[in-house]
Amino acid sequence: MGLLDIAYHDTRAVTKGGVGVAVLAKRATVIDGLVGERIRAHRMIRGLTQIALAEKLGLTFQQVQKYEKGINRVGAGRLLELADIFQVPIEALFPASATAVEPSQLKADEAREISKFSFSAEGLGLCRAFLRIEDPKLRKTIIALVQQLSGR
Repeated sequence: MGLLDIAYHDTRAVTKGGVGVAVLAKRATVIDGLVGERIRAHRMIRGLTQIALAEKLGLTFQQVQKYEKGINRVGAGRLLELADIFQVPIEALFPASATAVEPSQLKADEAREISKFSFSAEGLGLCRAFLRIEDPKLRKTIIALVQQLSGR
């Protein structure tokens, strides 16, 4: 376990055979939140409710909610199940790059907001409409217009 891994863990005392043993308990991270947002996006794209997805996974819908909100970590086996249900490669459930999430909280918050908007109904609608625009010059003009309207 590296130094970076230790930052995401805390210690819990557990009794094993009558003897107290320190065990590392994993906490959800920024990456877990981004994975949860991708799970939600793929669920919505497939038109599944949390209840329907939970049934396919053999879970409660509350557990699916916790995955989507990044409260609970999603294990490797469950990620494979989700990728199979969504008919996507497992990589589609991860951020483009784990290194894309900067240590700075401001950048992490910005990345989370962008991801959250991108996978919202409004964001998905905007992306779908934008992708239907085939003219690259028109796309650039729209981007410039939006940047100007936003004051950037």
